[in-house]
Amino acid sequence: MAMAPMKRAEEVNDKLKTTEENYQKVKSLSVGDDAKEMLTASTALYEMALPMLKNEYSQLAALYDENAPADKITAMEKSLNDKYAAKFQALYDALHKAGMDYAAKHGMNVREVNPAPPPLK
Repeated sequence: MAMAPMKRAEEVNDKLKTTEENYQKVKSLSVGDDAKEMLTASTALYEMALPMLKNEYSQLAALYDENAPADKITAMEKSLNDKYAAKFQALYDALHKAGMDYAAKHGMNVREVNPAPPPLK
């Protein structure tokens, strides 16, 4: 029995579910003042990413799954990049800085494995 590849919409839904679950965990944390900046930055990133996943990324996945014309897919990818890339990068950078500051303050030895997210497509 051959396995069918996952549809892109299924992948986006899986990522959305995981992201929503992790967001709820972050929101439920009670943290001291020294972690407030990190928690605030994390929450802001989730609050930007969740609507994007629910809406535009779900629409883009549907375009791929429906074998839409390449120019339509490319136009939507460009629109997503133009609309979200700068904001995402700024929020990501703020979270990264807050996390690194927290680690330094608490003597945590942090090694960056993936220092920057890939560009949005």
